[in-house]
Amino acid sequence: MKKIIVLILALSIGLLFADNEIQISEIQTNIDEYDGQQVTIEGIVTIGTGVLHATQFKAYVEDNSGYGIEIFDYNSTAQYQTDFVPGTKVNVTGTVDNYVSTNGDATTEIKDFTYTVISTGNDVPFEEKTISQLLSYSADDISQLEGKRVAFEGTLSEDPYYAGGGYNVNVQNENGQSVTARVWDTTQIDVSSFGPGLPLKVYGVIGSYHQSIQIIPGYDSDLVILLTDPQIKSVIFTPNTPFIDQEITVRANVVDYDGTLESVKLFYKVQGDTDFTSIDMESGDYYQGIIPSMEHFTDNTNNPEDFIFYIEATDNDGNVSTSNNYLIEVVPYSPVITEMERVNTPNLNEPLEIRANITDIDGNVQSAEIHYSLDFSDKDNVVAMTQEDDSDYYNGSVPAQSAGTTVNISVYAVDDSGLVSVKSLDDSGNELTYTYPVLSQRALLKVNPKPFDPYHGEKIKIKFNSKEGDKVILRIYNSEGLLVYTPKNELIHYDVTATDPYSSYYEWNGKNKTGSLLPMGLYIVYLETDDVQTGNKKTAKAPIVIGTSLK
Repeated sequence: MKKIIVLILALSIGLLFADNEIQISEIQTNIDEYDGQQVTIEGIVTIGTGVLHATQFKAYVEDNSGYGIEIFDYNSTAQYQTDFVPGTKVNVTGTVDNYVSTNGDATTEIKDFTYTVISTGNDVPFEEKTISQLLSYSADDISQLEGKRVAFEGTLSEDPYYAGGGYNVNVQNENGQSVTARVWDTTQIDVSSFGPGLPLKVYGVIGSYHQSIQIIPGYDSDLVILLTDPQIKSVIFTPNTPFIDQEITVRANVVDYDGTLESVKLFYKVQGDTDFTSIDMESGDYYQGIIPSMEHFTDNTNNPEDFIFYIEATDNDGNVSTSNNYLIEVVPYSPVITEMERVNTPNLNEPLEIRANITDIDGNVQSAEIHYSLDFSDKDNVVAMTQEDDSDYYNGSVPAQSAGTTVNISVYAVDDSGLVSVKSLDDSGNELTYTYPVLSQRALLKVNPKPFDPYHGEKIKIKFNSKEGDKVILRIYNSEGLLVYTPKNELIHYDVTATDPYSSYYEWNGKNKTGSLLPMGLYIVYLETDDVQTGNKKTAKAPIVIGTSLK
């Protein structure tokens, strides 16, 4: 009999909740009582459908109690898109559900609902808060206030950064206290122009992430930039240290957040001059202007002066912003290195001969050197180059190396002004390297000992060698000895027409045989070489460490 009475009482309470409109604050502050019950609420839509999820229906409604709640359906419809827009007043009857995520964050929602549109075009409610007030909320406060629309002001503490389906926009007050505005991809809010120090007013509903507060905006208008003057950002000029006959390209990101730009001008002068020259900068993805080369301003090519420039932007309201002054150091010519090449294809007991054309347009070459390293070593070895009689060609010899050793070449030149040029690529853009040939069956395996980060696109070069025609099998194992990838299983063939004919290597991207990135940790690369004529096998192994950069 007691069970029947309790059941009847529960049904009566549920019908009472459904028949009588209640305030959202009553539900949010007494969720244990209302969870699973049918209720009727009335309020104004603050975030409509199609904003917080691509396919599911998620909208927020707030009533005059100052509390908000999510209205949820697994499927969105065209009618939802029409009816649930900010400012629409709706009457909703449905079942309360206290949804708790794997992070322990609770969302109170009404599902399995019916609704009636009462009116449209109402003011969208919000309550002004400070960052310190928002941060004073406990986890219980956040759970109860989840869905309430607030507004707060501050400045960006850093660039917005992407994480798991959206951007975190961290806004701080003058004391360094920070609240995150969570901008989901589905809102299509553009934060690409935001940067540190940008003053911002944020509108959005209160949400929870690991029981900490975050504010969820829904529309571009929910992020209001509190600036009236044009902003001149990301000023760059190329080349950074131009020669006297090089013009200089100046670029900048110039925006006016509350209007349009009327003009963007580049002002420049030689450092010793009094007056600036101005030109209009051309617009596009950025603003760009060209400063003519120094030779237009001076005949003193051995000791040119420097340039000074700044940018001025004016908007449609007559507001003017001016950038800092920038100094461009103009330099005489450094030596020019061309025709850098390997002269011979040495065997094991022969030195490697290097030749290069080195000229200095405004002076003389004082010295030329070959700088070389072996395989993955950072050690810099130096040999002098000698000038061919009355010519611009210089020659040098790198000592003979052991089988399979790769020599990495750079040519250094210094002129009579003390200017240095360095070149490690030939005229075709190829690295100047040479690997000494392997003439007998070997299992030569070398790997860069430094960790690499495939999570940011890095690859690691795995060098392996044996003689021409040997079969090589390259396998990669994890620290538990499980095979994760076999990148090579083939006969060695050396292309004698290549720039580095005896080089044999594989660049690994940190992925397994299914194309998935492997977790951080220690891996072992294992090389097996087989002489196909004799069946003789040789092996070698080396460690590889997958890591990632610290944030």
